[in-house]
Amino acid sequence: MRPTGIDAGAVLPLRVVIGSRIEQIERAHARLTPILHGLWGDDSAVWPIELAVHEAVINAIEHSGGDGNPDATVEITLDIEDDELLIEISDQGPGFDPDIVPDPRLPEGVLRASGRGVLLMRTAVDSLEAAHGPQGRFTLTLRTKLPRSVAEGVPPHRGGFHGDQRA
Repeated sequence: MRPTGIDAGAVLPLRVVIGSRIEQIERAHARLTPILHGLWGDDSAVWPIELAVHEAVINAIEHSGGDGNPDATVEITLDIEDDELLIEISDQGPGFDPDIVPDPRLPEGVLRASGRGVLLMRTAVDSLEAAHGPQGRFTLTLRTKLPRSVAEGVPPHRGGFHGDQRA
């Protein structure tokens, strides 16, 4: 683990595990938001990233296989790699390919009740990746460049989870 210098309680990588239920979102938000604000400092710069994370967590909860399974979880990990913030959201659901999600701005998508989350994520971060990982978990990775002042002072990425901070 390495201190981030963001706030006294922030050590990266940070892993937050919540139950796969909508009411758990605020618990994750309360743990992640201070770190994001500590990295960017500017509310207007943090807001789009918070929105992207919120959308990704909502998707994970809605599609995670948590319905009827009280043990289903969503894991959110924040880490820094080189000059990027990595945000991984993993769940036990079947996953999806974000590259084939229809564009909700097209005529056939405008009246749909859902389907805008991936577009919001793509506009807020630099890249969006999806993969199936260990134990059948689906992981959506959001990457975004850190502010230059933060990136210049970040130690090299050491990788791996070092502890589990449950929300």
